[in-house]
Amino acid sequence: MSFGTSVGVSADLTIYNDEALYSNITSSTVHAFFRPNSFAAIGAFYGAETYKELNNTLNGTFYGVEGRTSLDGIRIEAFWGESEGEVSEGSMFGISGGYMFSSFGIAADYSVFDAGELSVDRLSITGEWALDRGPILYAGLGRLGGEFEDQRETEDFISLGVKIGMGPRAGTTFGPRSSAEVILGP
Repeated sequence: MSFGTSVGVSADLTIYNDEALYSNITSSTVHAFFRPNSFAAIGAFYGAETYKELNNTLNGTFYGVEGRTSLDGIRIEAFWGESEGEVSEGSMFGISGGYMFSSFGIAADYSVFDAGELSVDRLSITGEWALDRGPILYAGLGRLGGEFEDQRETEDFISLGVKIGMGPRAGTTFGPRSSAEVILGP
């Protein structure tokens, strides 16, 4: 068993398109990380996001630190960051964990975006099915909560999707990090 160290860089691009709200959110993130051993990584991220709604375009940046570990099918990942600019200004935090039973898995995610008068939190539980040498299908249940000027509202949601990873490890070391992804989910 080798416990070598490595340094790396990865990037991700996410596009949300909501026809009902006539909006489009695009974010890109660069992650720089250090792997002290084969089952852990620590790093930093920096990214930009653009929010377009009808004839209005808002831009912002975000940055922070992140860490993850995985061992014997168990995965834990956490991050803390700041968001600045026209899109949103505030702090964000998230933690996620999961376990894979051969090709089936279960995961839980919790994230918070706090912009002073506005605070949004997201909790979800997801089931995953990894197809042989292919994508991962997932379905989840969750709750999105928000607080604005001491008024709290929550909304339940269902998520369905496909994760497609490329490269020798089929994806990036860390997940997406923009304020939109903290609120809307990966």
